[in-house]
Amino acid sequence: MRGAGYFGVLLLEMLFPLGMHCTQSEGHHIWRLLVTGITETEGIPDFTAIGIVDDFELAYYSSDTRKVTALQDWVWDALGSEYFERKTQDFRHYQEGNKKSRKDCMQRYNHTSGVHTLQMYISCDAHGDTAIEGLFQYVYDGRVILTFDVETDTWAAGTTEAIPLKQRLDKDIGWRAFVKNYQMRECKETLKKYIQHGKHILEQQVPPEVRVVSRHSSDGTVVHRCHVTGFYPRDVDVTWVRDGQTTLLETSSSGILPNQDKTYQIQKTLEIDSKDGHTYTCVVNHNSLQTPIIKTASVPAGSWILTLLPLLVMGIMVLLITGALIRIKKKNLCIALNQYMPAHR
Repeated sequence: MRGAGYFGVLLLEMLFPLGMHCTQSEGHHIWRLLVTGITETEGIPDFTAIGIVDDFELAYYSSDTRKVTALQDWVWDALGSEYFERKTQDFRHYQEGNKKSRKDCMQRYNHTSGVHTLQMYISCDAHGDTAIEGLFQYVYDGRVILTFDVETDTWAAGTTEAIPLKQRLDKDIGWRAFVKNYQMRECKETLKKYIQHGKHILEQQVPPEVRVVSRHSSDGTVVHRCHVTGFYPRDVDVTWVRDGQTTLLETSSSGILPNQDKTYQIQKTLEIDSKDGHTYTCVVNHNSLQTPIIKTASVPAGSWILTLLPLLVMGIMVLLITGALIRIKKKNLCIALNQYMPAHR
C-alpha cells in the first residue's frame, strides 16, 4: 500500500517540480490530490489517487483495493468513516472515466502503445482562516492539457489535441458542477478539517543542524560549504555574509532536498581567493529558530604548504639541475686530466 502511494508521490514530484512544494509560511497549508491513470504496467496499479497536505501523505486509493484508505490514524477522526465510504464510490467512478479519457488522449496524440498517463491534479491553499481558490487540471504524459475555469464554468484547453476532450467535458453538466463545487467549496472544507485535527503534526517544527566545511582547491582558491540539514518545514534562508555586513549573492546552491525522515537539507557553497583576508559566516534562518544560527568559516590548515609548494618544487629542480651540471663538469675534468697525464709522462 505504501509503495504504490509512494509511486504516486514520485509522479507528483516529476510532473510538478515547481508546484509540488509551495512556500510554507507559518499558518499556511496546501492540499494536493493527484489522481493517476496509467497504461498497464507490471507491478503498478493502473489507477491510483494520493492525497497530501503539505508534505504528509494522508489518503490513498488504488485500483488493486478499490477503496479509499487513511494513511494516518488521526485522518479518520478528521473526516469520518462516511466520508471515506462516499469517496470510495467516487473514485471507483473516476477510475472508469479515466480509462475512457485516457484512450481518447492516446488516439488524439497518435499513441498506440507504450506507457502513458492521464492525471487529475487538484489543489487548494489556506492561510490561517483564509481559503484560497483551488486548481483543477488534467495532465497527459506530464503536460497540462485542460484547466477548469470557475469564472466561465468551462474547461480551457492547453493543447490543440485536447480540444475534443474539452468539448466533451464541457457538455457533461454534472461533471462541471462537481468540479466547480469541489474547487470552490469541498477542497477548502476538506483542508480545513485536516488542519483542525492534524495541527499537532502539520505545524510541527524541527530546527536545522548547521555545519561549515572548508578546503583548498587545486586552482588556489578556498571553498567554503555550509551544509544545513534535518529541518522542517521546508522553507529556510541560508546566506553567506562577509565581515558580518555584506550578503553574498554569488554562491552556488544544491537547492532544498528531502531527507528520508521527511526533513530537508540544503548546501550553499562559496569560493574565494586563498589570499582573501575577509571573514565569512553562514547565516541560517528558519521558523523553528528564535535567533539565526551563525557559523564562521575558517581557512583550513595547510595553506602555507600550498603557498610554498611551487617554490619548493622550483628549489628542488634548481638543485637537481645544479647537481647534474656539477657532475658533468667533474666528468669532463676527469677526461681532460686523463688525456693530459699520458702526454707528459
